[in-house]
Amino acid sequence: MNNAAFIDLYCERTSASWWNEPLNVVTNLAFFVAAYLLACQLRSMKPNTGLGVPWDWWALSGLIALIGMGSLLFHLFAQPWAGWLDVMFIAFYLHFFIAVYLRHIFRWPWRWAWLGIVFFFLFAQMVAQVMEQWPLPWLRGTTQYQPALLGLCLLALLSFAYQRATAIWLWIATLTFAISLLFRQIDLPLCQQWRYGTHFIWHILNAVVLWMTAQAIFHQPANRK
Repeated sequence: MNNAAFIDLYCERTSASWWNEPLNVVTNLAFFVAAYLLACQLRSMKPNTGLGVPWDWWALSGLIALIGMGSLLFHLFAQPWAGWLDVMFIAFYLHFFIAVYLRHIFRWPWRWAWLGIVFFFLFAQMVAQVMEQWPLPWLRGTTQYQPALLGLCLLALLSFAYQRATAIWLWIATLTFAISLLFRQIDLPLCQQWRYGTHFIWHILNAVVLWMTAQAIFHQPANRK
């Protein structure tokens, strides 16, 4: 491992030491807690059909744990390979969530729900291009997450006519995600005032957001095709 090439993105990191971001490391436990709570919730479910709890619901819980692992490794080692894992697991959850949501909330067959991933990918690329054309200084450092924020807003709007309870969960998740983006963005600007920065709050709030996105699916009626 080339410690000289460590990735220095956050206020808390000041060297290549593996324990140089204690708050950013420890707060990744929030993702594991969220995954554990979802797993306990799924084990306690009594579906109205004989199909049992859908496999994709379990997968959502597992992916949240993987997000925690990827972020944990990145904040421990600050190396490119860990950064790749961090981004990859987040992308996996986001795109898989789209397919699961379309399947269970909008009742799309799986063959169409998987296409939703393609649509979201194209949507994300379009948003990224627009933000490159018209960069907003106050969004610097969070532009890669704007497609996810806008996607949650869009799903919440579209869901209101189908499942109001689901839409409410998504609106709360969207608001929480917007607040978490704020804490991610002010991490470096506030570094002089607060040695540890605010990135660790981003971890905690994001774990809550992921838990709530799963709740939006879990609380819909169990009448599945």
